[in-house]
Amino acid sequence: MTTIRTRAAVPPLEGARGRPAVHRVARPLAGRSLRRRLVVVAPDVVETARFAGGWLVDRVLAGWEATVLCAEEGDPLPLRILGAASAPLGPAVYSAVLRAKPHAVAVHAALYGRDPRIRRLVDEAAAAGTDEVVLWGGPRLLDPAAAGMMPHRPSRAARVFKARALLAAAADPGSVEPVEIFRKAGPLAWP
Repeated sequence: MTTIRTRAAVPPLEGARGRPAVHRVARPLAGRSLRRRLVVVAPDVVETARFAGGWLVDRVLAGWEATVLCAEEGDPLPLRILGAASAPLGPAVYSAVLRAKPHAVAVHAALYGRDPRIRRLVDEAAAAGTDEVVLWGGPRLLDPAAAGMMPHRPSRAARVFKARALLAAAADPGSVEPVEIFRKAGPLAWP
């Protein structure tokens, strides 16, 4: 006759209040989002929807957490349609953006060109190892010979959300372009 040996059951480690220890949340992760964060710096809601709306929606649909910082206050509804939160762009925001350690930063080219604080924000984000720092909007980005061009072809869903956001912003939804143009940014990327 063959004897079958079995292992003795190992009792689970006990945590607080007699609960198994495996059900506790690790403290370093508590309160921190595991989603990738995107910060968009824009002059206003309409410019965001028109020039970066499709890209923004595609990122949100891929699971990103997006925040748009607008220089001019406006109705946040178009940004909510795009899936982004909105906040005013103020002096205290610049350091807060870097403290939040976003994975991507997208800045409107005109704001980058005229505001030294925004240029410093872009330079510091690039130096800090932010995964992606891009410029969008403005005529300088349309030069096909420019280095660092990043065309984005929005998905069908993104184009629909973008058109709805433009309608909500009282802008012409017929201006939904099939391709949105971005340019890599950083300390040496802008002529």
